[in-house]
This record gives sequence, structure tokens and C-alpha cells, in this order.
Amino acid sequence: MNDLVRVRYCPACGAAAFGTASAKSYACAACGFLYYHNLAAAVMAVIRHEGRMLWTVRAADPGRGLLDLPGGFADYGETLEAAVLREIREETGIVAPAPRYLFSAPNRYFYRGVLYHTLDAVFDFELAARPALVFDAEIADAHWLAPAEVDAERIAFPSVRLTLERLRAT
Repeated sequence: MNDLVRVRYCPACGAAAFGTASAKSYACAACGFLYYHNLAAAVMAVIRHEGRMLWTVRAADPGRGLLDLPGGFADYGETLEAAVLREIREETGIVAPAPRYLFSAPNRYFYRGVLYHTLDAVFDFELAARPALVFDAEIADAHWLAPAEVDAERIAFPSVRLTLERLRAT
């Protein structure tokens, strides 16, 4: 199945001859320009304190009202480690310690009619104290829950459900 957004005009020559060439590429029949729509890099934070994890509640779609872990997209020129620290600070106000990489998970993020394929890098953080939280506009609420307390059906994204499954198995 081809998940690409329909794009008609070639960005190189402007011809209305731009179409999908494969599941992840476009080609222009007029000038031969080829564009690959690769996946986006994203990060996710498992923030722990005394056996519980910080779960956020999404304030907006996709997944409004569902559980998520702090995280988001990496910016241009940013390392994954810097991205996860920035996302944690932006979403929760937490200035986190150095991250520890756990694993990666593929994800599908559907936003405003566009399906983004992402590769989510999951990082682990253990906090010595439970911090005060300051939410940005993306977060409606947050809960400190043990992995066994989380209802997987209330999780916003497949990669976050996979993260919960892997954490429960350890």
C-alpha cells in the first residue's frame, strides 16, 4: 500500500507530471526528478521515579485525550540525545539528566491528513526526586503510573504501546 500524500506538481520543473513511483518515492514524468519521502526521526522518554513512569495525556490530535510518553520530532541538525532532552523540557519543564538509549521502534503518525512514518528512539531516565511539572500546550495532564497500571488501549501510538510491552517484559 502506498501511504504517500498525493502531490501533482514537480518541485524541480513545475510540471503537473509528478506521481508516486514507489511506496516511498515520487517521480516526475516530464524531467525525471526523483524524490524520496523518507521517515522522520522522533524521540520518546521513559521517565521513571520509584517504580513509576511519567505518562502524559495528549491535549490535541492525533490521539487527543490518550496516554503518551514525552517526546517528539528531532529538529534539523539536532542529535537524538539533544532532541529528547529538549522535548522533555518543552513538554514538562523537567531538566533531565543524560539520557540512556533503550531501543528504537517504527511508528505511524497521522496528522492533518498526512501519514508520517517515524522511527522513534526510546531513551530511559531515572529521576532521584519527583519534579514539579509545567506543561506546554501539547499536554493536558500527566500521571505517574507503574507499567502494570497502564491500560494499553488508552495509549495514543503503536510505538508507545510497544515500549510499554517491552518494559513490562523486563
